[in-house]
Amino acid sequence: MNKLNKRSGFTIIELVIVIALMSILFLGIITTYVQIQRLLNSQSIASMQGQQAEELYEILSHDLQNIVYEKWNKKYFFLAKKNLIGGSKIDSLNFISGSIYTNPLVFQSRIYNVTYFGKINNDNGSLTLFRKEDMFADYKETSNGVPIPVLNKITKFLTEFSLNGEDWQDTWDPILNKNLPTHIRITIQYIQDEESGMNERKLILQTSPGIFM
Repeated sequence: MNKLNKRSGFTIIELVIVIALMSILFLGIITTYVQIQRLLNSQSIASMQGQQAEELYEILSHDLQNIVYEKWNKKYFFLAKKNLIGGSKIDSLNFISGSIYTNPLVFQSRIYNVTYFGKINNDNGSLTLFRKEDMFADYKETSNGVPIPVLNKITKFLTEFSLNGEDWQDTWDPILNKNLPTHIRITIQYIQDEESGMNERKLILQTSPGIFM
């Protein structure tokens, strides 16, 4: 009786099938990893945008509540310009603010120029809101200061002014009105997360300037 040779090892077909199955499994793992990583990045960007918006709210509120109004100063300025950038309403606001927390050890004025304006980001074409501050109030050159980005991917920065908190107007001239508005409302819209569908978020700041001389 002939003894059958015992089978040892795998055939080429079996190896091909195993490799194919392992490739499918590996591809599934890679795909899942990429999706998780993309989700984490998206959440991180959304969280960062939300944090920037909260910080902007605090800074803008502080600037407006510490507005300095010098009625006797003919060179005084409070400028609000209506702008349209890339189809979006991005106003600019330039005024004089101050702080009681100025460091006395530093040669610095208690009042300074503050400017908020939007600019197109050349890297991705989105709009970025900038805050520019000059540590001195320069009445001859109101555009001095170092611009610092405060919020990315904005779609609206709208300024409104009122004397009674009900009737709002887009522009304000302190010379014609012989005073500053008693109410300022600023509407900011920004894109928090494009990939998750959580697109535009709205931030509304309405405050009464705590004017000091």
